[in-house]
Amino acid sequence: MRMTRHKKQILELYKPEYRDWVRVEAGDPPFDVRGVTVLLYGSEYQRYHIEATRRTLNAMVRDKLLERVKVREPRFDVRIGGDGAHCTVIRYGLVR
Repeated sequence: MRMTRHKKQILELYKPEYRDWVRVEAGDPPFDVRGVTVLLYGSEYQRYHIEATRRTLNAMVRDKLLERVKVREPRFDVRIGGDGAHCTVIRYGLVR
C-alpha cells in the first residue's frame, strides 16, 4: 500500500479538529464520493475528479483504511419536484 497525498487528505477529514468544517461542507461521516470530491477539489470539480476519488476510496477499502457501507436514503431533485426517490448510496467511513 502506498500512502498518496489524496489518501492522507481523506484520512485528515475524519479527524476531530476538522469535524465542524467538514460537517458544513459535506455532512457527517461516513461520506459519499461526491462529498469527498467537494472537500478535496472544492465546488468546481470535473467528472474525472469524481472517478479518481472513487478509485482512491475503493483502494483505501482494499487496504483496510476505510470501510464501505451501503445506505438507503432519499435523494431530491428540486428541478423535478415531488417526493424524490430513495436511492442506495455507498458511503465510506473509518474502520471500527
